[in-house]
Amino acid sequence: MAATNPVFANPSKRVAAALTDLAVATCVGWFLINIVTREWYPYKVLAWGLPLVWCVYEIGCLWQWKGSSPGRRLLDIQVVSALGRNDLQWWQIVLRPVTRVALYFGLAAYFKLPPQHQLDLVALPFLIEIGLMYTATSITVADIVARTRVINAAPHEGHGAHERRAYGGFPPDRPA
Repeated sequence: MAATNPVFANPSKRVAAALTDLAVATCVGWFLINIVTREWYPYKVLAWGLPLVWCVYEIGCLWQWKGSSPGRRLLDIQVVSALGRNDLQWWQIVLRPVTRVALYFGLAAYFKLPPQHQLDLVALPFLIEIGLMYTATSITVADIVARTRVINAAPHEGHGAHERRAYGGFPPDRPA
């Protein structure tokens, strides 16, 4: 049973956010790799290129969006430091995704699969992380190594929210 503390994000929200971000990173990575290699399915490059693109995507999101990403923002969750302050440190921003990619590359090296089957191994670290989310502490390998937690964040108010709060409506001259 997962942790029932309302501060920490529900595992189903974390999985949905991860799948959303994985889809975005995979589409972008596939597009970039196809442009560079000029092949439709260059599995030798995809086997190491897609995990690296996802790692760069995740580091960029954690840094620029302060612990969020498109998937996390869609589901109102956020990665925070478990060291007593909410802001992530630079080493946590790098270490969290690098841990997951290192787990993938470690499994790829251990199983020594041909390149066309190495992408199948992405499911194994993902399943390990999902399994750990449903434990009593609801913490993953990447959370342990990077000393982070995933919490429920305040819902995003969207564009123009500060004008609506400041003027009691938007636009301010519109009759009630």
